[in-house]
Amino acid sequence: MSTRQVIIALILFGILGCAPTYMVNKIEKSNFNKLSVAVAPIISATIAFPGSVEKDFGKGNKDSLIIDYLQKSISKGLKEKSSFKSVELCRFRGQPTIEYESTKYKDEIIKTLKPLPDSGFVTCNNDVVLMIYNVYIDTVTKENRYEDVEISTTSLDFYGEYVYWNTKLKAILSYGKIRKDYSSTNQSVHISNWNKLVDKIVEELLVEGNYSKEK
Repeated sequence: MSTRQVIIALILFGILGCAPTYMVNKIEKSNFNKLSVAVAPIISATIAFPGSVEKDFGKGNKDSLIIDYLQKSISKGLKEKSSFKSVELCRFRGQPTIEYESTKYKDEIIKTLKPLPDSGFVTCNNDVVLMIYNVYIDTVTKENRYEDVEISTTSLDFYGEYVYWNTKLKAILSYGKIRKDYSSTNQSVHISNWNKLVDKIVEELLVEGNYSKEK
């Protein structure tokens, strides 16, 4: 997906409302605590974030620091909030070959990434692989006037797609698109903004509560 396509998608999802979620193959909740989930590295990310992240993430390549933070924080959030047996952030074995799979769901054809058929796709053992891809991150600052008061708000925006793959059945469990943002009245973005955004992303990855930990 090109940057232009992602921006168009962001505009469309802003107009149309919530991004779609597809529960393609449901699993009984009683079986969730038997499943190990491997979170693959984020695939295909465009970072349009203009500010510095050194204060929050340290020195280094900004894009790499942001992606590293997202991967670790999302994995940690899923480990805490999902009902899966385990959630582990994994690495690829070498350079991954990206493949797509078309699946019919009700009256639609959905196209998603899929892991390679061999077991060496990621470095950790798993029953399920979660892939997050076509990620786009940006910030938007707006000036809003309420009566005689002008308020500046900055929105930290995230767009991405995800797919849960059952590696034993070689089938999609669920697929969705995420469009989330977190706004604050500051013109700069801080770690608290990133953390709030990750909380929203994790909630989406629980797939409408289907994968949530039992309370």
